[in-house]
Amino acid sequence: MASTPRRKIRVRFVVPEYVTRWGQVLRVVGSLDELGGWRPEQAPAMRWRDGHAWTLDVNLPAGAAVSFKVVATEEE
Repeated sequence: MASTPRRKIRVRFVVPEYVTRWGQVLRVVGSLDELGGWRPEQAPAMRWRDGHAWTLDVNLPAGAAVSFKVVATEEE
């Protein structure tokens, strides 16, 4: 029996001001596969904006419990 796909909702993560070193990027890593399943190398990267603001828009399953943190990683 096939399961019904879960509805997704768009979630925006915002870090209003964080200054990184050259070569660093912020990532949202968390308990859902869409957030890398606690694997920082698989987690989506945030986008830098003027004023050292960082944002990420991601589609997550509606109603899902989620734990997350924002980490600074070195880009290769």
